[in-house]
Amino acid sequence: MKRRPILSFYILAFAISWLGWFPAVAGSRGIAPFDNSAFQLLLTLSAVGPALAAIIVTAVSDGKVGVNLLLKPLLQWRVGAIWLILSIVTPALLFVVAKLVTSALGLAAAPPSQGDNLVAVALSVLVLSLVSNPWEEIGWRGFALPRLQSHNALFATLVIGVLWGLWHVPFFLDWQSDG
Repeated sequence: MKRRPILSFYILAFAISWLGWFPAVAGSRGIAPFDNSAFQLLLTLSAVGPALAAIIVTAVSDGKVGVNLLLKPLLQWRVGAIWLILSIVTPALLFVVAKLVTSALGLAAAPPSQGDNLVAVALSVLVLSLVSNPWEEIGWRGFALPRLQSHNALFATLVIGVLWGLWHVPFFLDWQSDG
């Protein structure tokens, strides 16, 4: 890990996250025992995978001081309160508007949700975004970006973008399939 921290980070991030996504994908296809809803708890691994990988590799490479530097930006406020509120509320509002528009037009933009309570769905999206997104950013932007930018910004952007896209492959495995 010390010799190849970026490679180690990506291998760990994929392994941890996909370990969390595997039961959801398998369960959606009716593969026992993963069709049991208790396995949904493993989705937590997918949310924290990049952060956990970054913390592990940083701890091995740079020790406790490195981990503290990696996590320190989470506590630094760089924007005003109004922008913080907008950044939290806007995704949920956009989701609600999208649901209303697709329903009004009779479109099926996403698999049907398990509930029609739009407020509950919007709150779920908000909570999920607040819980999972910061953990991704610790890995992608906090760990990988500074190390890859030592080459150049374009290289860093391309590597992170491509690998971030590949990291999301389990989302495209048709979780809601009927078999």
